[in-house]
Amino acid sequence: MIIQHLPRYSSLLQAKPICELLTTLTVRTNRTLVSFVTITYVTVMPTSSIGYWCSIAAHQYFARLQQKLAHLDITHWFYVLLVIDEGKGTLSQKELADKLDLDKVAMTRALDHLGEKGYVERCACEGDRRKHLIKLTLKAKPAVKAIRKAYEELNSEALLGVNKADRAAFMARLMLVVKNLRPADEPVPVTTKRIHP
Repeated sequence: MIIQHLPRYSSLLQAKPICELLTTLTVRTNRTLVSFVTITYVTVMPTSSIGYWCSIAAHQYFARLQQKLAHLDITHWFYVLLVIDEGKGTLSQKELADKLDLDKVAMTRALDHLGEKGYVERCACEGDRRKHLIKLTLKAKPAVKAIRKAYEELNSEALLGVNKADRAAFMARLMLVVKNLRPADEPVPVTTKRIHP
């Protein structure tokens, strides 16, 4: 069993990514084939956490986004403005929250902030007094253009060295991860203050 040889290579388990570890153990143990299942069973590397590295990437991504948009008088909720823009003034606060996977409190906080800065307004919906539609103001138009450009530039930086086809595949798989982790019975509300891009 390959597992019998692993104590001798404990330093490799801590320092090598899985793809390199497979090759190293294959050579040093004089094996021609190493089972990926066996390796994942004994590996306790930090890289095994998808959530941790997604969090690190999100933190770095958002920091770079703030740098690119430092000329605006808002520091977060940029993506919210893009979704509102794509809604063309037809989205209610609840519909917007559903699209963004935000709960009622977080959505209200975002819209209050953007409203105070003069980027969005709540408008009455004809035929339904209980419903308010979220629309962009004139001030938001150039900001949305700058935000969209910043996302395009940052996405290119983040995926440098990845070809067009692989970029599309990456985004599709990322959306699949989100879908797989979302409960079937109810959405997961995002309430943490650090989720602001």
